[in-house]
Amino acid sequence: MPAAAGAGPPAEAGRDRTARDRTGRGSLVLALDVADLDAACATARLLSEWFGLVKVGLELFAAAGPDAVRRLRDDGFAVFVDLKLHDIPTTVGRAARSLGRMGAAYATFHAAGGVEMLRAGVEGLRAGAAEGSAAGTGAAEG
Repeated sequence: MPAAAGAGPPAEAGRDRTARDRTGRGSLVLALDVADLDAACATARLLSEWFGLVKVGLELFAAAGPDAVRRLRDDGFAVFVDLKLHDIPTTVGRAARSLGRMGAAYATFHAAGGVEMLRAGVEGLRAGAAEGSAAGTGAAEG
């Protein structure tokens, strides 16, 4: 199935890709599968020479909530939120929009949810990112 039009990574993710790929930052994801936000941020900063993208999974998101995404984004990382969203399209779209507003660059959606749900998730994440950018830093929430 072809990707939805414009469903690729945000434009800034592709900037200076060659330079980032030489260090691995553009192609490696640091999985922060811990429940302590301070420890996650310290680990990410320590390894920032090699990782430009960090994954916030269910454990960290449940423990720290949106602050996990915001702090890592503010530290200069692209943030991949791995919550495996799967619900009715409206709910997934709204949740994805909130993730985009808080600064998530990537999110996971279960394919089993169907095309409408996946489309709602992609559109929601994109819309939220645009709203966050318009607000200044993605700090708008709600």
